[in-house]
Amino acid sequence: MNPNKIIVEALTGDRRGKFLGNKGKTMPGHIPQTWVVADMGCGEAQIAAELQPKGYTVHSFDFCALNDRVTVADATNVPLEDASVDICVFSLSLMATDYEKSLFEAFRILKPNRLLKIVEVRSRIPHPRRFAEMVESIGFTLDYQDVAGDYFVVFDFTKNEKQAVANRELSQEPGEVLLPSLYKKR
Repeated sequence: MNPNKIIVEALTGDRRGKFLGNKGKTMPGHIPQTWVVADMGCGEAQIAAELQPKGYTVHSFDFCALNDRVTVADATNVPLEDASVDICVFSLSLMATDYEKSLFEAFRILKPNRLLKIVEVRSRIPHPRRFAEMVESIGFTLDYQDVAGDYFVVFDFTKNEKQAVANRELSQEPGEVLLPSLYKKR
């Protein structure tokens, strides 16, 4: 299962861009083409490759550019204006030990009441509710959380409409709710 495929299916299958498993709130269709997507830690920019030919604006950021769709930038400081993005995506990209700074940046660039989508490996989030509480303490509201396939946990959050800046006093210790990625030597 490719997590970017899950995200593209949500963006092209629901008018609000929500994960399709959120059946009670699904509005069949697709996000408006005027909505701007930021893919933080995009890798090969698979989301942009799927959406840009359909007329969507997708800003793809990563530490190195694997192709011409990628802008080189640290996810804690991307070259976008405040409140300029409708959907901010983290697909297996909260890898840094200070990943909460990337979430602060997502808060900065997102428009009020717009969507933060996170997909992570289940083994990295031993207590999904505690992780969600930490993200909520920044200034987001959890809209949806579920498991996708055998390996991933997915979250939809919305940016709180009346909150001007990200709260940096977190309710949970970031390193305790999202464990570091451990690579096995082969």
